[in-house]
Amino acid sequence: MKSRKVVTRSGRGFRGYFPSKKLNRMMECESLLERDAMYLFEHSPGVKYFQEQPELIMYEYENKIRKYYPDFAVTLNSGALIHIEIKPQIKLDSPVLSSKFEAIISRYVIHPADFIILTDKTIRQEPLFSNLKIINNVKKFHLDITESFIKARQLLLTNKQYTLMELIGVIGKTEVLIMLAHHKIVCDLNQSLWSPTNYVRLPKEDDDETVLF
Repeated sequence: MKSRKVVTRSGRGFRGYFPSKKLNRMMECESLLERDAMYLFEHSPGVKYFQEQPELIMYEYENKIRKYYPDFAVTLNSGALIHIEIKPQIKLDSPVLSSKFEAIISRYVIHPADFIILTDKTIRQEPLFSNLKIINNVKKFHLDITESFIKARQLLLTNKQYTLMELIGVIGKTEVLIMLAHHKIVCDLNQSLWSPTNYVRLPKEDDDETVLF
């Protein structure tokens, strides 16, 4: 449950929604950077659940008790809980804001959640960010890929290595991207999807702990 409403009529600047297939609901966001961060949460196999504006945190700063709402809470498959602040790097370069977050970080020493700050440099790193947008886009297609996956699995269980592009050439682009989006197959998302060295494999058990941030 959100600790406060994110999208309001009176809110200034960007207010919007992110359609999460992982959670089967629309996620609220109050900046483009928050929306972009959700691509990382949505497509991290190690992320079980994520929640916007999850909790009110009280902390002390300049001899006053102040309120803080983390942008997201992320629950990992391991059970670990992480509170996440989303901020452009240029804002964190401000001494005043940096001092404020030092106080917030100190508060998390006695809080059960870990705390991290994600900046635009992490969230929008390429080619990962572009790859995630591509595979997220195919989640809207309701296409039965059962037979295509059986064929892909048979190919990937042979001794031959297949790049993503080679697998697309055999099975089809949409089908292969849907498999990738649903973690039926795995490739290196930190390489271009179309790279001649980006090889595909079947998922392994430890892939379920992978996070992309």
